[in-house]
Amino acid sequence: MRPRLLILPLLAAACAAPFASPPHPLRAEIGGTRMDVQFSDGRTCRVEVPMTGGEGGFGPACPQDWHWQVTVRHRNWLEPIFGAAVSPYADILLIGPEGATARFRVPYTPDHGY
Repeated sequence: MRPRLLILPLLAAACAAPFASPPHPLRAEIGGTRMDVQFSDGRTCRVEVPMTGGEGGFGPACPQDWHWQVTVRHRNWLEPIFGAAVSPYADILLIGPEGATARFRVPYTPDHGY
């Protein structure tokens, strides 16, 4: 009888939900002055980025507690014509909880990648 009782906690632990890792950035894009960051939980957070770059947080509209730093290498010469349809040449650093980081380079190119 006792071995049967010992197996109950083991079965309960096996049925518990697996540990879920916190959402992390999958993709970052800039169009004009707006940056979109897609997270692993499917959410997309948007923030306005100054034309010269800068840093900040996503604010209360985004549940992810990540901060951003954008370094604009140079503006795209097509921006005056196409506006937000083209992105500046920029490096994006996202800093998450507990020091996690994600780096992106826009526009994406196979040579530089993300």
